[in-house]
Amino acid sequence: QKKPVRILIYGSVIDDISFVQLIEESEANVVMDDLSTGSRGFWHDVEVTSDPLDGIVNRYLDKIYCPRTYRPQAETPEKDLDNRFGYVYKFATDFKVNGVILYVIRFCDTYELDAPDFRDYFQKKGLPVLYLEDDYSATTLGQLKTRVQAFLEMIV
Repeated sequence: QKKPVRILIYGSVIDDISFVQLIEESEANVVMDDLSTGSRGFWHDVEVTSDPLDGIVNRYLDKIYCPRTYRPQAETPEKDLDNRFGYVYKFATDFKVNGVILYVIRFCDTYELDAPDFRDYFQKKGLPVLYLEDDYSATTLGQLKTRVQAFLEMIV
């Protein structure tokens, strides 16, 4: 049975499957993630360079996009947002997602600082965004479930 809502999760660390299960038990499919501990590390190959270590370093520092990394400086704020979030939007269109969940572990400053720009960027593109900040304890799952279900109802 195919579920109607297709979700992309973007954010920092999710190393416990219970959050993804929570989303999928709420009648949605997580079809893509761009997480620090998820698919993000698998999209780019290491370039063959004369010094293999250079290829590895370039991959980790230049190819794996994360708020902590630097990107080319843009001439306008709009181009800067495209540099920072355009690849995630491409994932969203390629995977035909209906909404994006921005999942941030509390005190992960780099993601927290990016959250307003991320949300605005995707809302301007017509994709709803749910910002969830979690303290990474099992006691928050009930609160997260309530917010996820409300978000999914809004999308349908």
